[in-house]
Amino acid sequence: MANEYRIHPLPILRIYSDKGIFTYLNAYGEKFWFPVYSFYIEGAEKNLLVDTGCTAADMRKYSKFTSQAEDIVPFEDNLSKFGLSPQDIDIVIQTHLHLDHFLNTRKCKNATVIVQEDELQFAYNPHPLFARSYVKEWYEGVKFEPVKGNSEILPGINVINLPGHTAGSQGVAIATKAGTAVIAGFCSVDETFGDKDDVSSPILVPGILVDSLKAYDSIVKIRQIADLIVPTHSDRFLNGEPIPS
Repeated sequence: MANEYRIHPLPILRIYSDKGIFTYLNAYGEKFWFPVYSFYIEGAEKNLLVDTGCTAADMRKYSKFTSQAEDIVPFEDNLSKFGLSPQDIDIVIQTHLHLDHFLNTRKCKNATVIVQEDELQFAYNPHPLFARSYVKEWYEGVKFEPVKGNSEILPGINVINLPGHTAGSQGVAIATKAGTAVIAGFCSVDETFGDKDDVSSPILVPGILVDSLKAYDSIVKIRQIADLIVPTHSDRFLNGEPIPS
């Protein structure tokens, strides 16, 4: 039987921006603070994170969507709660390579970084529309291990190909005592998924995307396989309580 894990959300920073970057054709002009997380997976045989976040200073420096960002808990301080430092991390599953999900990964000098092959290729040769979202210098010296499509990383921990938000977004399906939890990976809040128990409820694809139809299908895919959905920018996890509790 596969291991049963717990997911620890690590709140890294919060960003003040237009809600429309999360809700395609909806809520433009509505401002809110959205959190950015790294996720530590308890119970894995290796020290494993999903995403790493970035600093507020880096967000203000590089982002074209906001100049207002505040640190919540620095990456290093979050890891220290588990007796870890960035150098102790063995694996980072990188859902995609946008700065708010990635830049702290550079501090994990000993980590293998799992990323979809399509995402890595796009990052090194982005369409001009997304050139500011992928800066080649960010990726220098990082030990990437590209995968293509769905893949088992450790027993009970699988990456799921979820394109749409980016060319190679991926989620992470994790076996827990409450069933399969899926860290969505792409730009998502609670409203993204509608009502999981009502298949007719509206789905809101991300406002930033490379393919709206693929983004929609990726959301449907998560709704079909997840017992627990973990949107990557939901404020429900700011207390840092493990999932499941």
